[in-house]
Amino acid sequence: MGSPQPQVVQKPHAVCLPFPVQGHIKPMLDLAKLLHSRGFYITFINTEFNQRRLIKSGALNPTVQIDGFRFETIPDGLDTPEMDATQNVRDLAYATSKRCLGPLKQLIERLNGDSECGPYISFMIRDASMRFAQRLDLGMVDVTLWTMSACSYMGFLHYEELGRRGYTPFKDASWFSNGYLDTPIDWIPAMPNMRLKDLPTFIRTTNPDDLLLNYGKREPQAASATSAVIINTFEELDHDLISAIGDKFTKRRPYSLGPLSALSRTLVSSILSSPIFGRKRWGAWSGLTQEVPLRLFTLILGALWS
Repeated sequence: MGSPQPQVVQKPHAVCLPFPVQGHIKPMLDLAKLLHSRGFYITFINTEFNQRRLIKSGALNPTVQIDGFRFETIPDGLDTPEMDATQNVRDLAYATSKRCLGPLKQLIERLNGDSECGPYISFMIRDASMRFAQRLDLGMVDVTLWTMSACSYMGFLHYEELGRRGYTPFKDASWFSNGYLDTPIDWIPAMPNMRLKDLPTFIRTTNPDDLLLNYGKREPQAASATSAVIINTFEELDHDLISAIGDKFTKRRPYSLGPLSALSRTLVSSILSSPIFGRKRWGAWSGLTQEVPLRLFTLILGALWS
């Protein structure tokens, strides 16, 4: 009898889709590097606009490839190909939600149809502000990353209630400067001693149809329908808030993993020395600490995948 053939174990393949502004891209990239260090194949999706700026600045070297970590692009839906400046968040929020689903679906199908692009995609890890990607029906586990603080998440989750109670939209422009922003907000769970001005600023409008006000109502709430929600924090800091957010999600508690910037700075990985990250602008790392939450999280992803 011949020797049994060794079983080939396929790597999990995660597509990482950040909202295309710096404060969202960097935490998603930190998470992508952490997952790569745990054996994940990573495809990181930038917008064409951001990819061009990264290459131009020297922060990304497109001529270098690293095993199991690749960058792809989709258009952002804006007509700003030559602009060399930060894009308007309001414009991005509208354009990504209305115009990016088709290009994203085409990209995922192309990656899945080409064996040179890695294993079949098993996870979509997307920013909570990229809710449109939930409409993809391609058999991936849908995971949401909240890149900001847990308290900001809780604030957004109460936007609807703030509207019902009459705190927003503002009655007129005088409310921006007459002390109204100092109004105490003492009814949000796990957030004592808050004032209106401590909450995410999209509520500061006199227009009930304001795009960002309504965007702030929809996008964070939609994360509760995904397979898992990750918050960029750690349990010892935000235990009560994470539990309260879980109550808003009908008892399905989010996972804390962070701070992602600190975790990634302590990462030892083959990606560290790669010139793909030109001029090493993404940071340097020198050892792995806080291993337990990362190991537990990858086990959770493995359970979701199976």
